[in-house]
Amino acid sequence: MMISKQATASRVLAVAAAFCAAAMVVPVVGCGGGSSSGPSNSNVTPVGNVTVNGRIVDGGSSNAAVAGAQVFLGNQQFTTGADGRFSFVLQNPTSNPLLRVLGPTGQGFQDTGTFNGRNISLGATGVTIDVAGGGTIDLGDIQIYGPNYPPLPPVFPE
Repeated sequence: MMISKQATASRVLAVAAAFCAAAMVVPVVGCGGGSSSGPSNSNVTPVGNVTVNGRIVDGGSSNAAVAGAQVFLGNQQFTTGADGRFSFVLQNPTSNPLLRVLGPTGQGFQDTGTFNGRNISLGATGVTIDVAGGGTIDLGDIQIYGPNYPPLPPVFPE
């Protein structure tokens, strides 16, 4: 059985057209809007006042409390006391605030720290805190590292 050149060309064009159509559909299907743990200031439906608590500790010295750390949440600032604790009250937040932490002035703390088991940039970049659930949010211990601790691995955006 002999196939004409015109029939072969038609089949090649049909296969190429099907491939191109599939290539255009795959990216659209892959953009399903999954969640991201990276920085986001997405809008939040106001849920009343939200309290955010935590403690700044020195990850390089058996988690000793860090006094004098500057903690920023949104447009608010708090200086930790001897116990390393901080507490913020957000009144009817409409977006997820950015948390930033700076070690005490002149003590050489690194910009990177550990929060929820992962290395993050706490100073310049910060981390977004999800306040959509309202109520009281306990962030637990946030580790920062002094100048005698080796630098943490680099932080890569997610």
